Amino acid sequence: MRYLIRRHPQGGRVLRRVLRWAFAVGCYYSGAVMLLNRFFPRHGALIYFGHRVADDFDDWLGGVPPDLFEQQIAWLCRHFRFMSMDELVDHLQQQRPVPDNSLVLTLDDGFADNYTHALPILEKYRVPVTIYLVTDSIDTGELPWPQRLAWVLARTQRETLDLNIPVPQRLTLRTLAERLQALNFIKELRKQLPMRQQLDLFQSVVDQCGVRTPKDRMLNWDQVLEMRRHGVGFGSHTVHHPFMKCLPLEDARWQLEESKRVLEERLGERVRHFCFPHGSYGEAVGRQAQAAGYESYFIPGGLDRTNNHRRSPFQLRRLGLSDDAWPVLPLTTTRWFTDWLRPDRRQNEKD
Repeated sequence: MRYLIRRHPQGGRVLRRVLRWAFAVGCYYSGAVMLLNRFFPRHGALIYFGHRVADDFDDWLGGVPPDLFEQQIAWLCRHFRFMSMDELVDHLQQQRPVPDNSLVLTLDDGFADNYTHALPILEKYRVPVTIYLVTDSIDTGELPWPQRLAWVLARTQRETLDLNIPVPQRLTLRTLAERLQALNFIKELRKQLPMRQQLDLFQSVVDQCGVRTPKDRMLNWDQVLEMRRHGVGFGSHTVHHPFMKCLPLEDARWQLEESKRVLEERLGERVRHFCFPHGSYGEAVGRQAQAAGYESYFIPGGLDRTNNHRRSPFQLRRLGLSDDAWPVLPLTTTRWFTDWLRPDRRQNEKD
């Protein structure tokens, strides 16, 4: 029950979580989930995504607790067929039917708990995974900028924050609500700025908050290479985790090409897959991703989350792993309830 009662500062509400959980309990234990999946199978693959697999309950960073993650993986393995991103994209490129009720697992950003907590569970159940890396964070150990900002705003002793980009303004930080407002304001503000100004803005916030950010929360290259030897796939999540569709095209192109170059140099193999941070896909930057040599990416929105041979690998859709208490996740596998309950309305592609 602890998953239900903890409050999510980034938008979750206790009542909504409890009602969703109660509805899921009724559907799961009545057998409705299994009946729906048996009589209305998915003719293709669902792609799930997550970020952290951690039990620290740091709501500002989010994540699925390891015991809940294992419970989800174990159930999915009993009732579905996992395939890798490479497998799925091969099917789509060759226009071969994707096996019914297939699943693909992806994790974003490259948190260290993907190695310490997720990998042992995935190896136990022989589940393939593709992790989309923010290369600057793997190089430096720093959290991606959205999490770095959340970390310092949650912990600073300051009651005000002065921004000078693009115009001078002051934000108040006296209450939790004001800190959340400030975080969301900064995230929206950066969409108007070229990459260099975004980085200057973020660094100004960190410097003013006076909070040291951890450098042990991200994977390092040794861990990445070890995971690759264990069969984990990797894709690009850019260099700095920017909101791609609002960047000048030159900046966006550099993020695409430089992250691909770094990954291919480190891994010694072609990097096929890309993931837009925050779901920040746009047609122009999508064309740039294809020109850079990527063979797949995800786009946000759409009611149909089933990926099959009629869908381009440049139109893939996915939904977030549930961090709600069991058994919310099984209900998200059904065709009838995926849109109403889909966890990415909360977790979204925003982190």
